[in-house]
Amino acid sequence: MRKVFRTLVAVEDARKIVMNRFSKCIGVEHVELERAYGRVLAEDCYSNIDVPPFDRATMDGYAVRAEDTFGADEANPVRLRVIGRVEAGENTGIEVERGTAVEIATGAPIPKGANAVVMEEYTRRRGEFVEIYRPVAPGENVMSAGSDVMAG
Repeated sequence: MRKVFRTLVAVEDARKIVMNRFSKCIGVEHVELERAYGRVLAEDCYSNIDVPPFDRATMDGYAVRAEDTFGADEANPVRLRVIGRVEAGENTGIEVERGTAVEIATGAPIPKGANAVVMEEYTRRRGEFVEIYRPVAPGENVMSAGSDVMAG
């Protein structure tokens, strides 16, 4: 059977009812991080850093300027010169310029100048060049700095 609540209570009275009923449960307690699971923070906390601290690849493939891939398809692949490789945890200082690409691993920082990653499945490596069979949009397959936790 459905219970219907007909008596309205003022906000301040409702607050008093809640505080009286749960006053034994309310308080601040310091616990080790391992024991904090399932608890509620007593106050806001703020991050001093962005997590991740840099734009990173979400796929293995090639870091590119998205504009260089526009118009690519199976019949007319775009051909870019590969100028290096970036692994997760590396910061090579490589810069992607027009007509170039950088081979990149999942989690690796996006090189300067690149704004997208073409998935490896849509490419074919031919010596020092990569053929790209599908265009990418700016930001595609890139996780932005601070997307998990933003500073502040």
